[in-house]
Amino acid sequence: MKTRKRTKSRAGKVDRMPRCLPRLEVVQISEPAEPMNREPIKRPKQVFQLVRNLLGRADREYFVVIPLDSWRRPLGLHVAHVGTLNECEVHPREVFKVAMLVNAASVVLAHNHTSGTAKPSTGDVAATERLSEAGNLLGIPVVEHIIVHGKSYVSLRQLFGNGHDL
Repeated sequence: MKTRKRTKSRAGKVDRMPRCLPRLEVVQISEPAEPMNREPIKRPKQVFQLVRNLLGRADREYFVVIPLDSWRRPLGLHVAHVGTLNECEVHPREVFKVAMLVNAASVVLAHNHTSGTAKPSTGDVAATERLSEAGNLLGIPVVEHIIVHGKSYVSLRQLFGNGHDL
């Protein structure tokens, strides 16, 4: 049985000692799945080649984050969210958590469309802008976002050009 030390306050009341908060520790667990190409990401096609096996045949929408080092080399591949047949709502906290844990300099985003086309929806564009703003605030810019459908993909960076926040 645990007992706590009691002390008397100046008013004569008995006060309990405050409980200590538990110590929290962040631990990175890496599970190598398959060898990853560590060449610097310079083109959207390289992103597509990294994610096509995961996203190309999926039966629901996946949202993937690829954290990059200072030379834009991939540090890993993280599934930030698994959605439903036709939507995958993702929160900036989930996207940038892994980037901060691996000390990423920037991130590449990718998600798939399960039916129809790789053409971005207005929701895709809005989510990309929101994630880009969050990344800029954190100092971890979003350098690319691609949408995959089967064997095809669309780069939002190429689609919107340099005027976009990517």
